[in-house]
Amino acid sequence: MVVSRDAKTIINPDLDFVLTKFAEETPLDEKLFYFSAIFGAVNRALNMKATPDLVYLHHILSSVYGAFYMRIQAIKSGDLTVQLDDVIVGKFIEYVTELGQKIRGDSSLDEVIIKLVNLSYVTQGNGFYLYKRGELII
Repeated sequence: MVVSRDAKTIINPDLDFVLTKFAEETPLDEKLFYFSAIFGAVNRALNMKATPDLVYLHHILSSVYGAFYMRIQAIKSGDLTVQLDDVIVGKFIEYVTELGQKIRGDSSLDEVIIKLVNLSYVTQGNGFYLYKRGELII
């Protein structure tokens, strides 16, 4: 999947801002707040010209957001069974940066979307278990 030129004109300004914020030393929940602007921009692009690819991208990004948001809230409420360690946070930043590079270019988003989905799976019990066993490589 590749993002159309018209959609890029809507998405790229927010994407650039988010990636600038990602470069700052901020907690994960703040980075996640900024991450939500990406699927918000995709939603605006969808409203201009709906395509199956944009629907898919919006769904994936909002799902990734939801998984991380729920895990952060669980940790804040005392559930420490699944931790978001430095590797997971680092991969989140890396993959969102890669997503931005691919959206700006004309590269397929498929590989980075798979990475983001696998990473979001690590925020849940079974995914975290597989990650700790070394069977789910992020």
